[in-house]
Formats: sequence, structure tokens, C-alpha cells
Amino acid sequence: MLAAAALGVTLLSGPVIGGAHPAGAAGKLALAAAVGGLFVMVTGAIRLLGVCRRPVEGPDPQQLTAELKRGGMLDDEAAFYESMIARLGDRRKAVEIAFEHLDTSFTAMVWGILVMLGGLALAAIVG
Repeated sequence: MLAAAALGVTLLSGPVIGGAHPAGAAGKLALAAAVGGLFVMVTGAIRLLGVCRRPVEGPDPQQLTAELKRGGMLDDEAAFYESMIARLGDRRKAVEIAFEHLDTSFTAMVWGILVMLGGLALAAIVG
């Protein structure tokens, strides 16, 4: 995503930087949109990378085995499976929350790139 944004900035910023700078309100608004889109894209990338640094919370196998032994669930197959299904359901909720966070960050990045590229294109046209 960052490479695509950098490519767009490289291709579209040449006329803006090398050519006449937009002096009118439309040109300044276009540059503000481009900078705002870049900010949203970088913020989304930082949020996306921040998710990877969160520690993975999984069940400790030894603690789980001890807990199931205390409850007598290792001897009863139906109780064991029922307990494991409940634990998997709790883990599924945590994974869904993480995926929603990733989806929001990725969507913000894409919208940021689109706004930035549109602003740069408009600034190049106006300038």
C-alpha cells in the first residue's frame, strides 16, 4: 500500500513541484486534500502495523489440562468437547475483533490513497 502511494506521489507530484504552484483556492484545496489523504494513509498503516505487535493470547496447554482434570472433564468425552467448543467460541470473538480492526485500518489506507491521488491530480490540473 505504501509503495502504491509513493508511486502515485512520484508520478503526480512532478507537475505540481516542477510546474507552476497552484495559487488559487482550488489549487490550495487540492493540495490540502492530498496532504490529508497522505496523513490518513500513513495513520492507517501505523495502526495496521500496530496490530502485529500485540501479543497473542492463547490458552496455556498445561494450565488447561490441569483445569480439565480438576473438573473431571478429561474422563468424560462429551464434557471435554463441550468445554473446548466454549473456549473456541471465546477465541473466535477475539479473532473477529482483530479482523474488524485490520479491515478498518486497511480501508482507511485505501481511502487515504484515493483522496491523496485525487488531490494531487486536481492540483496538477489546476497548477
